[in-house]
Amino acid sequence: MTGRGTERARVVRTYPGEPTATTCDRSAPPLGRSSLRAAIAVALTSLFVVGLLLPAGVVPSGTSGAQPAPRSTPGPSVGVPASSFPTPIQHVFVVVLENAARSTVEQKGPYMVSLAQRYAQATEYYAICHPSAPNYLAMTGGVGHQCGSDAWNVYNTTSIADLLESGGRTWAAYDESMPTACDTTDAYPYAVKHNPFVYYADIVDNASRCAAHDGNFTAWSTALASGQVPNFALFTPNLTDDGHDTSVGTADTWLHGWLSPLLNESFFASSVFFVTYDESVNDNTGYNGTMGGHVFFAAVSPYAKTGYNLTANASHYSLLSTVEWLLGVGNTGQHDGTSSFPPLRDLFAFPTEYTVGGVVRAADTLAPIAGARVGLSGVGNATTGATGTFSFAATNGSYRLTVAADGFLPNTTPLQVAGAPVELNVTLARAPTPTYAITGTVTDRATGEWITGALVSLNATVSNRSNRTGAYDLAAPNGTYTLDASAPGFAAAEAVVTVAGAPAGVDFALDRLPSAVYSLSGRVTAASSGVPIEGAEVTTSSGDLAVTNASGGFLLAIPNGSYRVTAAAAGFVPQNASVDVAGSDRTLDFALVTLSNGSGENSTPLSLNLTAAPTDPSVGESSHLTAAVSGGTPPYETRWDFGDGTNASGGAVAHAYAQPGRYQVTVVVTDAGGQVARASTVISVDAPESPAPPPPSSAAGPSAGAFSPIAAALLAAAAIALGIADVGLVRSLRRSRARASRATARSPGSTRG
Repeated sequence: MTGRGTERARVVRTYPGEPTATTCDRSAPPLGRSSLRAAIAVALTSLFVVGLLLPAGVVPSGTSGAQPAPRSTPGPSVGVPASSFPTPIQHVFVVVLENAARSTVEQKGPYMVSLAQRYAQATEYYAICHPSAPNYLAMTGGVGHQCGSDAWNVYNTTSIADLLESGGRTWAAYDESMPTACDTTDAYPYAVKHNPFVYYADIVDNASRCAAHDGNFTAWSTALASGQVPNFALFTPNLTDDGHDTSVGTADTWLHGWLSPLLNESFFASSVFFVTYDESVNDNTGYNGTMGGHVFFAAVSPYAKTGYNLTANASHYSLLSTVEWLLGVGNTGQHDGTSSFPPLRDLFAFPTEYTVGGVVRAADTLAPIAGARVGLSGVGNATTGATGTFSFAATNGSYRLTVAADGFLPNTTPLQVAGAPVELNVTLARAPTPTYAITGTVTDRATGEWITGALVSLNATVSNRSNRTGAYDLAAPNGTYTLDASAPGFAAAEAVVTVAGAPAGVDFALDRLPSAVYSLSGRVTAASSGVPIEGAEVTTSSGDLAVTNASGGFLLAIPNGSYRVTAAAAGFVPQNASVDVAGSDRTLDFALVTLSNGSGENSTPLSLNLTAAPTDPSVGESSHLTAAVSGGTPPYETRWDFGDGTNASGGAVAHAYAQPGRYQVTVVVTDAGGQVARASTVISVDAPESPAPPPPSSAAGPSAGAFSPIAAALLAAAAIALGIADVGLVRSLRRSRARASRATARSPGSTRG
């Protein structure tokens, strides 16, 4: 290819449904002016109808309101999710040099030879035809358009760019020395004939798409610096660096300086650089219809077989098939999709992968959990379906499998892949429901005094008695509940409380019962000194309870009847008395005798100190509780009530709670002489942290009844396109007439690009 100019004599557009081009397609029919005008008229009408039918605010499926509608890709294409790649290679780069036979490269390209020896090469690799342009089109579109010509023509056929975008991959073309993005005018040392993507109609006719993908080497430097390395890139050096106007030695020196630093970049670990030549010189050899000559081809990748020589026939069509296979994007349906030009798989050696899979189930019911989020360290993430299954592909090594689901505790399990599939079924325990405190006091409405021993129940299931200061303490998860408070001699009261992520409180003021209930009151004192005993418990045979105040006084409200009344206090001998209530209030005093230690001497009062650590454990974490006893008469009997329906005995115990909440722990110690001591504390149990659920997706619905803004934009674009087409046709006709005039003044000749 000695010529530097690029001919733009005709615009060739082929359409799906036309006969498939041969391996070397030397001609294609131009699109006439009348045909183009007819096509634009049909398009304009279609856009108008679509605009009328499309309601305002409707966004095509898969896009947001701020994004353009997906571009329609001509020709067959197959896409795959962007999250999966068929091989560990996720970046494919093609570097094309110019006009040299393989034998010349072997003699004058020491760096390229070293790459082939260190990595892998195809020793029987052939270009499609002559000159340059058809070879670049074969590499990117699978069709040998315009063999024999470097003219700039535009084709409406599928390219690798369409497949990449449909498959969720990123791509770019980097043309050294190109003045502006997507430039279709020669500007030495940049040549349009080495920039194949401006030959595809759906790229060059879409200015924003073309400019976003077709740039110069400055654009590559920017992508490299920002870490935005595309999944596919085509690199075409300028006419000096590619050897076109210089030599193989010049191209080899340039490649060494440009490529060597890139092999040290982190992205190279998942990349391959294919280095080849567009065509040979003075060589028309090939196979299966190709005739562009024997050229150099090397695969530079961490996954290339070291020093491997692929001796099977291959070509630029094989290169395209290999790119499509590595990136998982299907094929164009042209020569890259045939058995004659398969992917060059033998150039690579990938690590063997094994399946890691299983089922996620609920631990209590063993039912599959759908929507569980499963992650395998270093491999990826997955979400279980209706059957709770998950699956990954992993090479030999050590991994961590993490599983989380809404309403369940997360699970992390280490695993080892060692030359065989791994089946790992995971069960998740349900996360305990968080509970919140419901507290308050119970008082006598008439006097304002605290009521001790009042029973406060939650939905008639969970209950707690008020203490000496009238306080009660319950716990419940979020919800609305009915609280009932009752006490002997008082009318029961009811209240509704709502728990909403925070503690709640309800105070009760109880009304005394009518006169049919009578009071039983009195005082409890020490028999030896007459000193009032505070905190003594006065109980009746019917279960009524009162606790004496600082003056030793107590008050019970009981109906008519005969009762056995007991007064008991720490350090004193309990005393019993009988009383009949018959239509009037009664009084009853107690004088308690101090306990003896068995030798005739009075024993010291029984003392109890309760300690707990920690007082705020998490679910499943043990609290250690100790009852330190002094005084009284040994031995001691120690009994524990943990507030969750479980009990224990002993001076020191440990207890772990299965549910979060606030629990009142009570310990009762009785000595050999009958003295009783009690102590209580509250344990607050925290819920474990659970993983945050994925953010919910949002969807915008259409609004009907309004003319679509999209329709207006489409009509405006169509009108502009019609005007541009008319101007372009006029210019094209003028150029054609000028070429015809020049053609009559000179005999035809051929050049090689």
